[in-house]
Formats: sequence, structure tokens, C-alpha cells
Amino acid sequence: MKISTRYSLLSFSTALIAGITLVVSLLIAEFDNRRTRWVASIETAVAANTGWAINLHYRNREALERELAFLGNHVDALTFGAAHHIDGERVGLYSDIAPLPARSPRTRDNRLDELKQVLAPSSNSGPSNSWLENIPFAKSIYVVSIPIMSPVNPSDSSVTYANYNASVAQDAGTGARFVAGYVEAGIQLSSLLASMAHNALMILAAVTIGLLFALLLIRSAARAISQPLEQLAEVAHAITQDDLPKDPRLPVNRHDEVGEIALVLKGVIDGAHRIKAKLDVDRTLLSMKVDSASKKLNKAEEQVTRTRSQMKRVAYFDPVTGLPNRRLMLEQLAMLMQIAARERRHLGVLLIDLCGLRRINDTLGRDIADSMLREVSERVVDTIRHSDVISHDEQPQDVSRVGNDELCIILHGISAPDDAEATAIRLLAALQKPIAIDDKELQLSFYMGIALAPDHAKKPEELVRAADVAVNHARENHLKAPALFNAAMDEAGSERFQLELDLREADFDQELVLHYQPQIDTETGRVIGAEALVRWNHPTRGLVPPFKFIPIAEESGQILALGNWILNQACRDIADLKARGVALPKVSVNVSAPQLTQDFVRDVRDAVIRHQLQPEELELELTESLLVQNMKTVMERLTTLRTDVGTRLLVDDFGTGYSSLAYLSKFP
Repeated sequence: MKISTRYSLLSFSTALIAGITLVVSLLIAEFDNRRTRWVASIETAVAANTGWAINLHYRNREALERELAFLGNHVDALTFGAAHHIDGERVGLYSDIAPLPARSPRTRDNRLDELKQVLAPSSNSGPSNSWLENIPFAKSIYVVSIPIMSPVNPSDSSVTYANYNASVAQDAGTGARFVAGYVEAGIQLSSLLASMAHNALMILAAVTIGLLFALLLIRSAARAISQPLEQLAEVAHAITQDDLPKDPRLPVNRHDEVGEIALVLKGVIDGAHRIKAKLDVDRTLLSMKVDSASKKLNKAEEQVTRTRSQMKRVAYFDPVTGLPNRRLMLEQLAMLMQIAARERRHLGVLLIDLCGLRRINDTLGRDIADSMLREVSERVVDTIRHSDVISHDEQPQDVSRVGNDELCIILHGISAPDDAEATAIRLLAALQKPIAIDDKELQLSFYMGIALAPDHAKKPEELVRAADVAVNHARENHLKAPALFNAAMDEAGSERFQLELDLREADFDQELVLHYQPQIDTETGRVIGAEALVRWNHPTRGLVPPFKFIPIAEESGQILALGNWILNQACRDIADLKARGVALPKVSVNVSAPQLTQDFVRDVRDAVIRHQLQPEELELELTESLLVQNMKTVMERLTTLRTDVGTRLLVDDFGTGYSSLAYLSKFP
């Protein structure tokens, strides 16, 4: 038997017992109510007639039986009535049944004020007129005995009618009272039951409906409580029968003990499925090996080879260009350096820095930047000597992508530094040609560095680092030709690296200061403005010139925070000078190419508003090279600065890169 069935039977049995108890209690209450109302009607009818006392005093049987008959006609379901003198003599009788049940008469020694009792039915009480009389106690008679009070002593036989009436009139209800006798009235219990039949049916109907509703609620509650347990039992039974369900219905979302058990059981099933799946796979593989060992072995070997090749491709090759990455390059370089050392030959590393690739990625999008990178890679591969490219796949490759915007070429089989420089010059000529992408001709800036082994380093990492130092030297000095590593560059590179670390940790408010170079009208000698020039007061190095740390800030990304500090400090100084009575017509602030972003336009507007300046008091100086890169975006932002913000715009170092006046005429 299911838990829900047992729970429902137990709950319904309890509800049924409670319902029966309720019905019995309500029926008993209704019976008592009917009996009380009947007794009240008898008492009211007896009290309404004042002739009872005098008729009992004089034992007037005829009058008493007439009063009893009147009582029987006006009180519903009266079975019998009797009048007893205080001496116990029955002096009047009214009865619907014969014979009357035997009972003790009321005497002077049995003088209760009122007596209520149930008399057993007589064996000769007559035929049954109703199905209610077939109930064992239904023929019993409920008798009530009502005392009749009189102001005249019933044992005084000398009182005449006239004297009796005079005594009653004289007493007026204020004198002593004597019990003159009793009036008894009886009713069969079947009559009381019949009078309450309608209400009894209503009670039974209401309780029955309540029981049915309770049954539905109990059943619903039982299902809600037992269904999760039944689900757990079904799954557990299936497990014992070695029939693991694939998708068991378990109440795992419950937040109680059942939910915890379900989670544990689900974990057991999942674990069993995994073990079974593993056993099935192992069994299948074993069968496959037994059936066709050689064929399956060949396929497995091919799969392992393909997987190994794919893993190597992911681990050792760049996904954009298909070139070896830094990891594979270092492994190949270590092998080639060992061969060169054994043969006592030189080996070189040529590092190419694509310095404009990051800006193209930020402005034109990653797709165009990747296309340019692939084109540059193909040019490099096609340009270097065929003998430098050993082979592909399992053999070393000389061209590698070792960074986001860096390519590395291993030059082996060279006898002197001139050979490496000749290869670099050929590459430079090939890479300087514009690149056509989406009907646009784009051009990148390149810096090259060369390091040779064993002259500059004897380990792969050290050789690549030496080439990187040479690239940094070429970048800092804006060299178009490739730079060959030397010890002086290493010292400068170490200094540059330390400066970059110090700049990242520098407190701008404490270490940076703005110097203002006056701008003078040579005809009048009057100061017409000033240019804000930043200086770095290094805690240990002293005053560091801007040509040393500004390029570092641009390459490391610190130029955004540095430029924002310069802009706000210049506006703050302009406002301070105005407050002191020194009003400069304008102050120029240099803007680096990486600064010209959408946030920079907002920062300029906020700085002018915050320091309550006139927009024309601030000038922004932009380098010519900034204007010719991504002209559409630059034009939009310059127009916003000039028209919406109102600041002045100037071109700095015009003619050093592009001397065409056509560019100048297009900008605001």
C-alpha cells in the first residue's frame, strides 16, 4: 500500500471519527433543545391556568381531567397527562397510550419541586406508527412533573370554596405557599425525534459535505507530501532492479530533507551513469580491438597524430597570421643557436615593431588590423631569402609573431652583421609600400632591431631581449634604418624600463610641474600667451626632460592619465592667474595622438566649465601626424572641440611628416 493511501486512510478515519462525534454532539444538542422547548411549553401552559390549585385542593376529578384534555390539545405531542394530590392520589388523567407505564406516585415524602425522568416503555404500548418507534429507546416516555403552589394548606379540609377564594384574594401572591399537588406531562421520545428530523438531516448533510471536502483536501495534501517520497521509492526500486533511469523524476528543487535526499540520489545515479558509460565505452573499445585490431589501431594512430598536430597548432602558432608564436620561436632559436655554436657561425634575430597597428585596431576595427597584419606577414615571408626559410610543419620556420604588434625573423647562416642589415633593408623597402584594404590605402610605421649570437647573447631569451632593446632605441630616436644592438643601448633600455616603472607609480600632484613658456609679439614685445610644458621632478633622478618620459608614457598608455592631469592643471593655473590679476590671452596645451578620444572631448569641456574659463583662453596643439590618421574620426572630434566646446586648435610641427597644405585646409 502506498504512503499516500495509508496517509489518506488514516487522515480520513480520523476525520470520520471527528465527523461522527460532531454529528452525535449536534444531534444531542438539538434533542436537548427540543426537549427544553417542550418542557417550557408545558410549564407555560400550566402556569397560564390558575384553576389547578383549587381543583387539586378539592380533588375535583372532572375539572382536572378537562384541564388535562385542554393541555393535551394545546401542547404538541403530549402523550399523557396526570394530576396528583399532595397525598399521592391521582385525581385526573389524560393519555394517548394505554396502559400507562408504572411509576411511583408523588407523595408528601417525595416532594421535589420539579421532576424530570424517562420511563421505560410498556410492553403493551400499541402498534408502531412510525419507523422512529423501532429505535430501542424511542418508545420511552419523557415525563416532567410540575408542582402546583397554593396559599391554602391542602391538608386543611375545613376550607370552603368561598374561604379558599377569599384567602387567594387576600394573599395576592405575597403570603406563604403550599404544594397543593403536581401536574405531570409525558411525551414519547419518538415524538421528540420526529420533531428534530429535518434539522438532523441538515446536520448530516452539512457534516457529509464537510467530510467530502476534507477528503479532497487530505488527498491533495497526501499527494503533495507523498508524491516526492513515491518518486524516490520508484527510482530506488529501479536501481535495485539494475534499471538505472536515464532522466529520473526527482524532487531536487525542494528545500527540505526530501530535496537533500533527492540531490544525493541524483548524484548517485549520475555517478552510476558515468561509471556505466565508461564501462560501456571500455567494453566497446575492447570489442573493437578484438574484432579488427590492426584497422582500429591505424585509425587511432591517425587520430592521435591529427590531435597532436591540432594541439601543436594551437600551442605553437598564431591564429591570425599562421606564423609560429613566441613559444615555438624560442624553441627553434635554441636549437639553431646550438647548431650555430657547434659550427662556429653567427646567428641573428631581426625584430620588427609595427608601431601603428594598435591605433588602426582602435580606430578602424580589429578586422582591418588583422588583414593588415596578415599582409605584412606575407610580405615578410616573401621578401626574406629562400634559403632563410628552411621549411614548414615539423621543421623550424624563421618568421614568427612574438607579440601583438611584433614580428621576429631568425637569420641563420650569416657571416657578418652586414648580412643581417642587408636583409633588414630589403624588408624595409617591401614594408614601406602602402597596403590596400577595402579600397583604402593604409601605411604602417616600422622600427627594426637586430641582435647577433654569440656576440650579443648566448641564450635565446637574452638574444630576443637584445633585439627588443635595439627596437626601443630605434623607436626613441625615430630611426628609419634598422638598429644594431650594442651595450650602450642596453644601459639606455634598462634606464627606460626603470623610468616606465617609476612613471606608473609616480604621484603626479607631487612630482609633476608645469613650466610656462611665454609667447611674445616680436613687433610690440607684448606677451600674447604661453605654452604649458610639463616637467617631471623625479625623487632620485631630479628634473627629467619631457623627451625622455613623454614617449614612454605614449607607448605604455600612461599618456591618457598624464594628459588629463596636464589639461586640468593648466586650467587651474589660468584661473589662479586671473584671480591674481594676471590675465593671459591664451595658454597652449600639447595633445598627443593617443589622447584624441571621445572621452578627451568631454574632459576638455568639463575642465573649462569646472574652472570657469572662456573656451578661447585654452589652445590645443596637435601634431601633424595625428591629423592624417583616420581622418573622418579625427575631423568629427576636432569639429566638436572647435564649434561645441570653443577651444582653439593649432598644428604643431607642420611639415615634418606631410607637407601638403591640402591636409591643413580640411581641418577646423
